[in-house]
Amino acid sequence: MEALTFIVAIATIAILHTIVPDHYLPISMLALAKRWDQKKIAKAVLLVGSAHVSGSILIGLIALVVGLEFSAYIASIVENLAGYLLCGFGALYAVMALHGHHSHRHYPHHHDDHDPYHDETLYSLALILGMMPCIPAIPIFVIASLKGAMLGAITMITFAVLTILTMGILVYLTSLPGRKIPPQNERRANIIAGVVIFLTGLFILIFELKRRIIHQFASTFGRRDSLAWIEYS
Repeated sequence: MEALTFIVAIATIAILHTIVPDHYLPISMLALAKRWDQKKIAKAVLLVGSAHVSGSILIGLIALVVGLEFSAYIASIVENLAGYLLCGFGALYAVMALHGHHSHRHYPHHHDDHDPYHDETLYSLALILGMMPCIPAIPIFVIASLKGAMLGAITMITFAVLTILTMGILVYLTSLPGRKIPPQNERRANIIAGVVIFLTGLFILIFELKRRIIHQFASTFGRRDSLAWIEYS
């Protein structure tokens, strides 16, 4: 029964945290702008999703060694950096689209599986989103692992599978309209994609600012330890 409780808890977190737009919207916007087929969408979701869950699990393992409070501090720095990088990625993408770089560098019909620019974009996005750990999942990883290595592994695997699956469903559904975008509107679609990705990064930074305000408030009243992880929710 205790194991089931952990599995249900981590499954709920995996699904709910992935619904937040910063987890799938950047991929969806690229898929929309470039009219990716299902194969490229699947590749993007697997690459970015794997990077994201790996980052979350890595922070969880660090928390097992150094403790929750210090790992929360590390997660805060990394997520804040990811917000700036996502803003930079979106801004650069929009500027390049504005000057026609995306259209000129792409191969005909966007269906070349060996398009190097497609790979560069995905690797960059995977690196950035991989730096955004799922904070609410970390304490569950730690507590489950302390109760047994098997239970810890099950919670991490459950989190990884459901996160990537939910991300895939959301990206697929939100990118469907991209197939109806005429090729002549590609440049405009790429500009919009860059702007939306920039705004997604800005959303992360605003969220981090709110977290820091809560952190200062908690510290003022001497409750820093008890709110070390709650403040990230």
